[in-house]
Amino acid sequence: MVALLLALAQPAAATPTLPTQFALTCSLIGREGRARFTIAAATIGGRRRFAIRWAGESHWTGPVTAASTPGDNSYRFVSGGTPYRLALEFDPGSGPLAANSELEIDRGLPALSVQLAKGSCHASSEAPSEIPFLPEAPEVSAETVRPRPVPLREGRVPSECTVVLRDLSELRFTLLATFDEAGIQLAVTPIAGQRWPTSPFTLRGAMLAAMLQPASGPPGGFLDVFAAAGGGRTDTAPAQLQYKLRAQSNLIESWIEVRSTSGGAGILGAGYCAVGQSADRQTGRQP
Repeated sequence: MVALLLALAQPAAATPTLPTQFALTCSLIGREGRARFTIAAATIGGRRRFAIRWAGESHWTGPVTAASTPGDNSYRFVSGGTPYRLALEFDPGSGPLAANSELEIDRGLPALSVQLAKGSCHASSEAPSEIPFLPEAPEVSAETVRPRPVPLREGRVPSECTVVLRDLSELRFTLLATFDEAGIQLAVTPIAGQRWPTSPFTLRGAMLAAMLQPASGPPGGFLDVFAAAGGGRTDTAPAQLQYKLRAQSNLIESWIEVRSTSGGAGILGAGYCAVGQSADRQTGRQP
C-alpha cells in the first residue's frame, strides 16, 4: 500500500543509462543541519563497491565500516553501528551526471525509515583515491506495518524551504501547504534576496495520505502525505513541486523536490522544509 501511494504520487520519469563507474559530490540538508560528501562507485572484482568521503562535520555519520549495493540505486552502509541508506535518483539525459539524493536511517522499509536529509549531487572529479573492500552491510529486517488511507479535512502547514540545486547552491522560499477534500494547494512566496521564485505562485495538485501503524510503534502511528502539483501539459506555472509531509507525535516535517516545467536549468533540486509552529493538521474521521 505504501509503495503504491508513493508510486502514484510521483510522475513517471525516463530511466537514465548510468556509467559503470562514477563519482558525485553531494550536498544535503535536513532538520539537524547539512552534510556534504563525495561518493564514488565502481564494479571491482565482480562486486559493486562504493566509498564515501565526508567533507566537514556531519551530524549523522562517520567512517563507514560495512557497505552493500542492492542494485536499486541504493547504497547501504553502517557507520557508528547505525545502518544507513543513501538513495540516488539520477537525472535522465546525456549531460553531466546529476541526481537527487536522500539519506535515511535504514529500518528495512521506506515507510519506517527515518529520513535525515535530502539534496542534490553532481559529477565530481574529487573521488576517493581508492574504494576499500568492506564487509557486506547486513540486511535490515522490517517490522510489520499496517497502512491505511486517511481522508483529510482542512489543514494548513506553513514552512520555510531550502532546496539544493544541481550546482549545489541553495534556494530558500516560504511554502504554505493547504489540504482539503479536493486535494492540496501549494502557495510559494519569495524570500528577499533570493533569485527564485521572482514572484509568488500557487499550484493545486493531487494528494494521497496514509496512516502508518508499526507493530511496535505508539498508538495511532504516524501520518504520511504525498503530493505532486504542477507540471501538467497545460500548466504555465514556473515549477513542478513534489511534496511529502510526515506528522507524528511531537514532530511535523516536510520534504520537497522542485523541477522546472519549462526545461530551464536553474530550477531543479531537492531539500527540506522547516515547518512553522502554527501548522495545523486534521486527519478526518477514524474508521
